[in-house]
Amino acid sequence: REIVQASFFGTSGAGSAFTIASQIPNLFSNLFSQAALGAAFVPIFTELLQAGKKREAFRLASSLFWLILAALGLLTIVYMGIAGLVMPLFTGTLSTPATVLATGLSRVLFPVVLLLSLTGLLVGILQSYDEFSVPALAPAVWNVVIVVLMVILHAQFHGQDAVYSYAIAWLVATIVQFLLIGWATRRTEFRLAFAFDWRDPRVRQVLILFFPVTLSIGIINLDIFINAGLG
Repeated sequence: REIVQASFFGTSGAGSAFTIASQIPNLFSNLFSQAALGAAFVPIFTELLQAGKKREAFRLASSLFWLILAALGLLTIVYMGIAGLVMPLFTGTLSTPATVLATGLSRVLFPVVLLLSLTGLLVGILQSYDEFSVPALAPAVWNVVIVVLMVILHAQFHGQDAVYSYAIAWLVATIVQFLLIGWATRRTEFRLAFAFDWRDPRVRQVLILFFPVTLSIGIINLDIFINAGLG
């Protein structure tokens, strides 16, 4: 993927715009990463399964799914609206056209935050059932989809806008990865239900466990993010 990307964009202004545009989505993706979700969710979900409380386990997973969808869906909508105000703070010495390009790219990429968080939850469910093959295969599929789509879409854009082929390919590949993981959950007993009980004490327990892991990841990635922005 990196070789194909470099052959198309290299160290051009468009490539720099993409790198900067990906910083904010990457930061939030790491904050709500699979590692943090897994550390907070899997132990509780697995404990319920082992205790024979499948209904409670499935209600917990479904509640968290809809909670993530609502919270990060709202965050995505908000970012779409304020991206034009946020991105210029991190484009540094880039020209105005490059800043506009970076802003547009970040809008395309930001839904990845929501998709990766939902994917992380579903991966946690698979891990609780000792299903590891599809989660291990998914990143390879993700890279293949990006490469194929980038090659196909690159010719559909002109000038610096050609870098949108990379951003769109990245987003579509993340959707494919989410669908692949979702399809794999059919091999388990879990079925997503419309349950949104945020008052469930187990939901609060997961969120309490989630906070310190997210905080530690966030401190590390925020430092990287600030350094990248200052650079």
